[in-house]
Amino acid sequence: MFEDLGELQALTINSRSHDPDDWFSFSEMNILRHIQVAFPSLTSMAFLFWHQTRTTALNSFTSLISSINKASRLERLDFTISTSIEQDGDPLYDDVLFPSLTAIVSSLLQCQTLVDVDIHLKICLGQDASWDSEILSDDNLIPQLRAKIQGIEQETGAVLQMSFSPRVCEP
Repeated sequence: MFEDLGELQALTINSRSHDPDDWFSFSEMNILRHIQVAFPSLTSMAFLFWHQTRTTALNSFTSLISSINKASRLERLDFTISTSIEQDGDPLYDDVLFPSLTAIVSSLLQCQTLVDVDIHLKICLGQDASWDSEILSDDNLIPQLRAKIQGIEQETGAVLQMSFSPRVCEP
């Protein structure tokens, strides 16, 4: 049954089904070893996970990405980071998210085999983790987010394409 796994070309790791407050870490997976040994034909990977400032999922993902340029056949990488923001104060204040995204983009620029990278931020409003189109009607949020993305571009030299979807989604 597992003989054909060596020919696996695409793999998705989805931890979004976990409660956002549950602890999750990519460091325990030793993904690079799996890519090189168990899945040598793997050319596409996708990751979906929650980021909360009090958990280590994003830090461990950043470390994983910094080692992924050793995966010589990987051509496509997609990842979706789901996070919640507070309604009060600076909604994009997060001392982990944007510095981590900068480190991730810098690492991905070193991976010469990558042809396509999609980065998605799914933002929900408030602690109840309900997805809300009200976020995009905030006059300050879009310019603040655009400034954060431009900061990543300036620091890494990458050109990033931004798009916004004002729709209500399930977590």
